[in-house]
Amino acid sequence: MYITQQYNYTQLEPVIREVDSIDSTGYRNQRIPLVDSVDHLDSLIRPLIWAYDQQYGYPGSVKLFKDPRGLRLEDCWVNFVGPGEATPIHNHGGVMSWCLWLRVPYTRQEEIAARPWVPAANNINGEFAFHTVGDQGRIQTIPLGVDRSWERTLAIWPAHTYHSVFPFHSTDQLRVSVAGNYWFDV
Repeated sequence: MYITQQYNYTQLEPVIREVDSIDSTGYRNQRIPLVDSVDHLDSLIRPLIWAYDQQYGYPGSVKLFKDPRGLRLEDCWVNFVGPGEATPIHNHGGVMSWCLWLRVPYTRQEEIAARPWVPAANNINGEFAFHTVGDQGRIQTIPLGVDRSWERTLAIWPAHTYHSVFPFHSTDQLRVSVAGNYWFDV
């Protein structure tokens, strides 16, 4: 369904530099386009698209055009998300989507402790989750376990896959992620 890759600070330096140059004031939970680090991100992500295709046969199995088409990174943005903010269930246009978590200011344990009345097994505070339809027709939520341990980790998945981000409550710091989409080159 998805694959991940963790990077070190040196590998992400151009991305971190551009994100740090953006004043997040007033941009909470909005897409802010990236410009300067797009080519660098593309160089990091393309090998993951190839790996995804090798493992799952996608996007190579998609035959929309008579002749083979490459992919291009079209949409690329940063999100600054504060406590209590969520991103509802949605999917993206294009072929492949991805998210790179730069700052996740909480652990799963801190989020569970922030809402002690929610049973730990059901507590999905702060989670990034995929949503699929199970074999009995019920919607399944598949949380990834995104917390501080996911910082500098990139996940990639087919753009048509539904996903969401649940609000976090244990800190006032911002969660910072970079995301984007690949489209067929036309």
